[in-house]
Amino acid sequence: QQRLESRKKRRLATATALAEARIKREDAMKLKAMKAYYFGKYITRVPVLKEDRYVDTPCLESHALPFKPDPLPLSELAMQEAGYHRTRIPGQHLVGSMIPQIETVSFTEAPVGQALRRPNLVDKDIAGPESTTAAYAKIGSLVV
Repeated sequence: QQRLESRKKRRLATATALAEARIKREDAMKLKAMKAYYFGKYITRVPVLKEDRYVDTPCLESHALPFKPDPLPLSELAMQEAGYHRTRIPGQHLVGSMIPQIETVSFTEAPVGQALRRPNLVDKDIAGPESTTAAYAKIGSLVV
């Protein structure tokens, strides 16, 4: 009796795993076909690992310094993070299960409800109530 129950459980688990694998394989085939439909001969393969044509060996006298961006006024930093004068070209990443579509990415870097993503880049010498007012006026002119 117990053997039959364990056999039924194993069969059910195997059938479930097979169904999931089949669905995954069908989704992968559909995604590949949709990419071919959308992008045609312009599909690019992005390598997962580093596949450089030439090996770069750094010189002994070379060195690196961490990048430290210049502090900006609040208005300019907010405009920069809001994506002003930035053009976004969508990639080849498709999302969706029934009808895959090209993934859309927002322009803004700042989280919802916040003026900036990186407030530490605001120039402390210029920052003040005048800077904040000017920033809101500048951003408001974009929205309108």
